[in-house]
Amino acid sequence: MSKSRVNINVESESKWEETTGFVEWKESLSGVLDCVIMKRYPDDNVDAEVFAEVDLHLIDNPEMQELNLKFMQKNSTTNVLSFPQFGVSEIDSALRSGGHVIGDIFLAYEKIAQESREFEVPFFDRCTHLFVHGVLHLMGMDHVLQPEEEEMENLEICVLEAFGIKNPYVLWEN
Repeated sequence: MSKSRVNINVESESKWEETTGFVEWKESLSGVLDCVIMKRYPDDNVDAEVFAEVDLHLIDNPEMQELNLKFMQKNSTTNVLSFPQFGVSEIDSALRSGGHVIGDIFLAYEKIAQESREFEVPFFDRCTHLFVHGVLHLMGMDHVLQPEEEEMENLEICVLEAFGIKNPYVLWEN
């Protein structure tokens, strides 16, 4: 049973809830979050100590573009944005004290649907990948420098594999 929790906020007029597989995907996310935590902190006794909450916002492209402009100074849409509640130096203790909302993740439906078609992967597999990516950002990981990028990608691949999702980075190379 999952200890972590994903609080989901679906935009009122979105296509998210109408998409086949939404309910099953939504129900899997707490387990995905637990898996990310266990893979990110492999040397710790995470079953006893570490759990978290994430606020997940399922939005559309126009709202994502607004967020991207406001917070990233980019007038375009993107697939995922993460907003951590804790700094890198604080996240470990926040996770260990448990039950904190460690941040907000926003996913943009149309952008993800486009990428899903482009990469020829199931829509919710792509969503799961981006959710994992966003959670790792909330945990202080980044992909600006190559060593950090490799570590982050390897964790993503490992978590996705645990849920039967293919390595997305191999898919992109084709």
